[in-house]
Amino acid sequence: SFQKIFENEPTHLEAALDYVDVVCYMENNERFEKRLFLLGRLKENFTSTEDVISQDYQAMREVLKDKEKLYSAYMLEVEAEKNICLGFLENDPKRIDKAKLQLKRLQENELICTKYLEDRVNRYLKLIEEYPFEEK
Repeated sequence: SFQKIFENEPTHLEAALDYVDVVCYMENNERFEKRLFLLGRLKENFTSTEDVISQDYQAMREVLKDKEKLYSAYMLEVEAEKNICLGFLENDPKRIDKAKLQLKRLQENELICTKYLEDRVNRYLKLIEEYPFEEK
């Protein structure tokens, strides 16, 4: 188990997102159930206050405001990706629209603070545009 330290962000956030991608790829599971599950665990891990390390991580958000902005941007990305998964799983265009708004908000409010996040936002916007919805 690794010890996440808020001062080191976005390292831990990016590693966690990469982990989600790698697990889904290695399991040859591009379906959205596994991705949704892993994104939920990721969010839990980065918002938890259950243990001392997590409490310290959350406390440092108040102190390091520049890192807080970065953290918030990554958490919004995670929420958008979860909405994309739910939208595709439930064939729900409203969820996809919500995800698209979240991703656009990252772009328009200049919240994208790393190349990694920019690439991820663009990748998911492209996925949304190209995904064919089933007719009900």
